[in-house]
Amino acid sequence: MSHYVKATKKTFSKSAHDCLVRPLLKQRETGELCDIVLKLNGRRYNAHRAILALWSPYFHSMFTCDMREKNIKEVDLSASLVLEQDTVFGSVLDYMYTGSLPLTTETITDVVKISDFLLLDDVRDFCQQFLLGL
Repeated sequence: MSHYVKATKKTFSKSAHDCLVRPLLKQRETGELCDIVLKLNGRRYNAHRAILALWSPYFHSMFTCDMREKNIKEVDLSASLVLEQDTVFGSVLDYMYTGSLPLTTETITDVVKISDFLLLDDVRDFCQQFLLGL
């Protein structure tokens, strides 16, 4: 007679990427359930305030203090953030969702500008390490 014990407890789990990151990125693509649009030189980036505030003290203050941007649906960053390649902003925004940020010698200057502007200390530190390694 065999002695098998039936499991009384099992855990079903998925990776955070599959159940959180991928759906949030899909929402950004479609604009569905996004509650803020960031504008930069004519480009529009759908986003979630909670994600932005989680990563950036700049956005956290913007969305939680009594600032005009707290209750509006679109924020234009064009006058405050001047970049050589505006598309780099999208990469940094993606980083806030994925935790992954590709750096190249062509994008590093803009990534540093964005990290300083949004107060992303970890990104700035990563850029510094990247530049020291050149």
